[in-house]
Amino acid sequence: MNDFTPSRYSFRLVLGLGAIAVGMAMLLDRQGLLPAWMVLRWWPLLLMALAASRFLDRGFVWGSGGHVLLWLGIIGLLGETGHDDLVRQWWPLILVYFGMLMALRSFVPEPPKRCKPGLLPEPTPPSSAPSGTQP
Repeated sequence: MNDFTPSRYSFRLVLGLGAIAVGMAMLLDRQGLLPAWMVLRWWPLLLMALAASRFLDRGFVWGSGGHVLLWLGIIGLLGETGHDDLVRQWWPLILVYFGMLMALRSFVPEPPKRCKPGLLPEPTPPSSAPSGTQP
């Protein structure tokens, strides 16, 4: 039995769309139509979108990589918008966040491991030979 159902908003999809956006911004910059810095300064939003895709794929509590990407995106976004002082003043909040996450994991059961199709051989059904005869 295979319980693997890939998310429509997978990590690869979001990463691919991010690469398209960066490439288009650079292409428009080369053509003189739009300065690339106007688009590329929002790079932390790509990290936050990647975090959301991890949460959709693995669940909020157990998507560890998503939490790291989320916080890197938040810190980057605050830096890009000129709010570095908030990061310096409130960085202990990150410790509180991850501490609460670890405590929450003790109450929420870990989801079963999923296997991608084709990685494990499919189980073969038992043969339908009559029980009294031998081949």
